[in-house]
Amino acid sequence: MQTIKIIRGTYGFKQNASASICPKTVNDPPFEVDEKEAERLVELGVAIIVESEDGDDKPYSKKMKLEELRKVAEDYGVENVEKLTTKDMAIAAIEEVLNERV
Repeated sequence: MQTIKIIRGTYGFKQNASASICPKTVNDPPFEVDEKEAERLVELGVAIIVESEDGDDKPYSKKMKLEELRKVAEDYGVENVEKLTTKDMAIAAIEEVLNERV
């Protein structure tokens, strides 16, 4: 299983074989899907893999490399990610976009 966060559009999530489909959007918390589905959604650009830090489900972490943070920022629609020269700058840009969506 892989934990993902929807970053664009709506995903029809089926919790189990007998459950109805539940829509997941950018406003929903991260959730688990199988590895293959996670890869498919990331490839389509509608989700990102979430790495949990201290039990807090965030799509980013200070433990990530700057290039990884730039990729997350880009996935969230941050422009000019090459100008993000530190991890703190990248995280601030990501958090600004997330706060705008709330």
